[in-house]
Amino acid sequence: MTISTSRIAGTTAACAAIAATGFVMAAPANAAVNGLTLQEQSGPGSVEGVRGVGCTYKAEVNVDADTSIVTFKVDGPGSADDETKVTPADGKASFGFKPTIRGKYTIAAVQGASTSNAVSVDVGGNGIQIDPETCLVLAP
Repeated sequence: MTISTSRIAGTTAACAAIAATGFVMAAPANAAVNGLTLQEQSGPGSVEGVRGVGCTYKAEVNVDADTSIVTFKVDGPGSADDETKVTPADGKASFGFKPTIRGKYTIAAVQGASTSNAVSVDVGGNGIQIDPETCLVLAP
């Protein structure tokens, strides 16, 4: 069996077109997320440096591409592989992390193929949310 030169050239061109399409579709992989922070909030009378169950903490990350969805991934007790998808705006993406169980959590943000720094969180008390910015954390 012989393969003609034109058949090889046609196959090569088809493979190149498929590869080029893959590169175009993979463009969001160049997106970058960085600078993940987790809000420190505590109200008067709170145990200092302790985060509480029932409090909402704002996790925020800087993004290069406002058009690509950012996925916040939370790993910890009671949140096995929890994910929250957020559309960024003005170079940032954020979500409210509200632990329901005491323990150690890890939060990361992903956009395309880029992953932010991870933030570790120890939740050791019970909290009472006073307002969006303040939570009273009681002794463990």
